[in-house]
Amino acid sequence: MKRLFLAVALIAVFISASAVDGFWNFSLPPFATSSIIGTPPVTIVTPVWATQTGIFNTADGLAIVGTSTATCWALNANVNTIGATTYTIRLQSGDGGDPFLGSFIPRTLYMAIRVTGASTIEIGAMSSLTENPRKLIIASSDGEFVDSIVGINNIGAYSYNYTGPAATLYLYSWASGINFYYLSATNIDDTFIFADSRDAIPLYLLSKVGEVLLNPSDLEVEIYSDKGYKILTTTDPSIGISGLPNGEYIAKTTKGTLKFIR
Repeated sequence: MKRLFLAVALIAVFISASAVDGFWNFSLPPFATSSIIGTPPVTIVTPVWATQTGIFNTADGLAIVGTSTATCWALNANVNTIGATTYTIRLQSGDGGDPFLGSFIPRTLYMAIRVTGASTIEIGAMSSLTENPRKLIIASSDGEFVDSIVGINNIGAYSYNYTGPAATLYLYSWASGINFYYLSATNIDDTFIFADSRDAIPLYLLSKVGEVLLNPSDLEVEIYSDKGYKILTTTDPSIGISGLPNGEYIAKTTKGTLKFIR
């Protein structure tokens, strides 16, 4: 019994020790390298993870993933001040995260961290086009929508308080680019190593024409709001959406998914 108690205690100590606060400044190593020279818009293609595809795991629990063949992450020389700190390099996402069918888990450009419980997540960021505010989606490893940080526009600090259980969290732009200067999160597992072995799922098997979604194969279509709430389920070949409030939506089927704006 004493040995069992000791083993449990040791495990508890190990788990507690791995729960730390993480802070990643993209102006500093391992992100900043001597390859970054000149002034914007110099795009850096080294190290390897800053090319079009790949997974870059830091030594302290952050994964940056790029699996898109059309857009990628890039490090750019860029000077901006947030609070009392001046940042000289931005991590720039070229597009949104394109979630997998039936979930909010992204499939192209995203960051991943492992939290051990409640966590305060903060980003120093701005929209890549300041007249178009961006939205950062936060999704859990079970594919559920957690929440979003909205209104990312001018340079500044944007935060979210996660109150759920331990989980791998995915952070990605809903659509279009975000410039990141830092990311921080409390209560993370700094030993987290991300490996993505999931197969890509074909997207965009539905089509939107005006105020109608075309569903020529009579598939069962579920329409969700950008908050993850199911609005309707139908097998109609022509789905009218004129009655939906203006906003962003996801239409899901067993064969594919479509993001659309009403």
